[in-house]
Amino acid sequence: MLYSTFVKRIYRKFNKHSTTIQLTRTFEGTKKSTLTAREIEVCQLIAEGNSTKDIAKKLNLSENTIHNYRTRIYSKTDCRNVVDLINYAIKNDIVAIKK
Repeated sequence: MLYSTFVKRIYRKFNKHSTTIQLTRTFEGTKKSTLTAREIEVCQLIAEGNSTKDIAKKLNLSENTIHNYRTRIYSKTDCRNVVDLINYAIKNDIVAIKK
């Protein structure tokens, strides 16, 4: 996906490493217990580069519901954009980086 490639490029630029992001689907062991299992799942799908519409289709939910999840995730994690959210997800073992 073009979006996913863009996110990886941004992450590399900020961290100045030539790493590859490997996404994982682990719901256990997240350090931020304030996120629900569904919010973690949405966070992972966002980190994979999925749009709100794509996430809604995959989870059989409306786009408005996904928008609400995004809003709550950003609020709970103090993230302002997708790059912040990906950094949060990596630091809290929601997604992993393969070096």
